[in-house]
Amino acid sequence: MKNLFNHFFVLLFVFSLVGCGKEAEKEAEIDPDFTKGLTGKYAITSYTEGKTTLTFPQPGANGEMLVEKIDNTHVSIFPTITVGTVSLFEFDKVSVELKHESGNTFGIYNSGTKYGTISPTAVLISDTSLDGTFFELKGKR
Repeated sequence: MKNLFNHFFVLLFVFSLVGCGKEAEKEAEIDPDFTKGLTGKYAITSYTEGKTTLTFPQPGANGEMLVEKIDNTHVSIFPTITVGTVSLFEFDKVSVELKHESGNTFGIYNSGTKYGTISPTAVLISDTSLDGTFFELKGKR
């Protein structure tokens, strides 16, 4: 009887290792190049500053965020809002780190602080300026 219990525990242990192996394989399937499908242009759909929100496109006004690859886990984001042929808002080009969240969605981080999310179809960036004003940019493709 004691041998039967020993065999049972050995089999249980072996099956638990096999089950863990499949989970580890799934984690290994994440492409190490987080930037795939994320680079290019996103049309800005809204810009919020404080309590004021502008939606785009508007007659004669539009916006875009250009996302460029730096390396496998970093991109630069350069948002611009244009009225006619004049750049009304030209934000600083910011280099950010991408951290996998789920599926094809990645967190946007700068110096360890999360500022938004990006996927192949949408981007969201939000922050508070030095004077305490909240701002948010949303874009999509």
